[in-house]
Amino acid sequence: MADKHFDPEDPFTLNGHAVSLTAEEAEEHMMEMTDALIQEFSMLGWTEGMILGMFKKPFYRMPYMILQTRGEEFVRSRINRFFDFPH
Repeated sequence: MADKHFDPEDPFTLNGHAVSLTAEEAEEHMMEMTDALIQEFSMLGWTEGMILGMFKKPFYRMPYMILQTRGEEFVRSRINRFFDFPH
């Protein structure tokens, strides 16, 4: 790996920021993140089973966090909701 000095203006550096949300806002954003992940990977040709599998693997940090936080039933319901709608 190449040595690279920290550059605060680097557009490719991932940065996270804590945001204070109400419980309702957190719930809404959790559904939006989940749906965005499902939509993105389904557009890449992933099946329902492949997408659920992604949520179960710690390598995929955000999907895994969603599954750990909300449970498999929540993830399955969001996947089913997306795949049941015609696009």
